[in-house]
Amino acid sequence: MYVDRLKQIQTDFQDQGFTLIGINANDEQQYPADSFEKMKTFAQEKSLNFPYLRDVTQEVAQSFAAERTPEIFIINRSGIICYHGAVDDNPQDAGAVQVNYAKDAIAQLLAHQAIVHSATRATGCSIKWRK
Repeated sequence: MYVDRLKQIQTDFQDQGFTLIGINANDEQQYPADSFEKMKTFAQEKSLNFPYLRDVTQEVAQSFAAERTPEIFIINRSGIICYHGAVDDNPQDAGAVQVNYAKDAIAQLLAHQAIVHSATRATGCSIKWRK
């Protein structure tokens, strides 16, 4: 649902020193569709222009207190989370988006401005935690 928007974010900001990183923390034992092999196929089929990593231990997701996928964390050069939440205000229809939370936060961060929306509610599927 958000793949094309995430790819566009990477394209829009990559020349300014920004790198989007996708991380899959879902338990592949319960959800084989989220296995590393399936991730590689997905990344190739979707021509991802950003790194797509596997959080096998789920420690990264836990350390950020992530709950959803996708859930955006924008981190500045000092390692401080400057934005946390949704990609934008319309997960179903890219054409109906009115507020691009992530893009706006990145642009504001790179321009050394205050981030207007530093937190929003992430929408999407819950992370599939190991039992």
